[in-house]
Amino acid sequence: MRLFNKIINVFCTTMLFTSATTNMIPAYAASAVVSTQQEIPAFGKLEDVINNPDNYIASELVGYDGNKFYRIYGKPVFNNENDLILTRRAYSYRYSGAGPLSFADRNNELFISSRNITNEYKQKNNAVYSYARDFANTLTGMSDKEKVDAIVNHLYNAGVYDDTTNPAINKPAYAYAYDLLFDHHGCCAAFANAFCIFCDAAGLDSKYVIGSNTLNSTVDNHGWNIVMINGVPQDIDISRARVFNNINDAYINASTLYTTLYTL
Repeated sequence: MRLFNKIINVFCTTMLFTSATTNMIPAYAASAVVSTQQEIPAFGKLEDVINNPDNYIASELVGYDGNKFYRIYGKPVFNNENDLILTRRAYSYRYSGAGPLSFADRNNELFISSRNITNEYKQKNNAVYSYARDFANTLTGMSDKEKVDAIVNHLYNAGVYDDTTNPAINKPAYAYAYDLLFDHHGCCAAFANAFCIFCDAAGLDSKYVIGSNTLNSTVDNHGWNIVMINGVPQDIDISRARVFNNINDAYINASTLYTTLYTL
């Protein structure tokens, strides 16, 4: 529970939620002045920004750095540069199902760049969210534990573990939910990304965790999850289960295996 409290504290000023109970985020008029409140389901935060960017354009940033930038929230309080880094990671790794997003910040405001939001990106991201919604509809009436078990089982069988590097970017070639669900290959990031999106769709409280895969390393080279089951946190590592070819290995005590660096 101490770990989950830390998670909440880290992101309380940087996530899009304006209220833990209303799941509302501010919508900005072209003048970049808050004029209305637009209700967006928690599950569709980034999805809505990607598909309806005109709702979030801040006019003073049009043309900034040669690109338009879409405001995804107002002026949160960033205590240090690490808050910016964590927030960028959260939107790229936790909420985006199709790939990394470019970001820009100006005067402690964070924006999504329109550079990466291509039609192909939108189509892939929508495919992931649609897939997750359809699967969540099959979980109606289940307990939290039953939902988690069903998601773990489905993602475990969705594809093989593959940490092949893409030489063009020197990063894993299969790092997002789309890669796992439609190409059936994924590194740890793909499994963790997909798990968060599926949990969001099913109404489960989950987190994406970045850390080292040995207790003696400080390299952030592994991703796994935490999910709340009836108020109790459970560590989930589906990629580990795939490596060991045993679904039971998805349920772990992360503190005995990994060093946590960031929670998203």
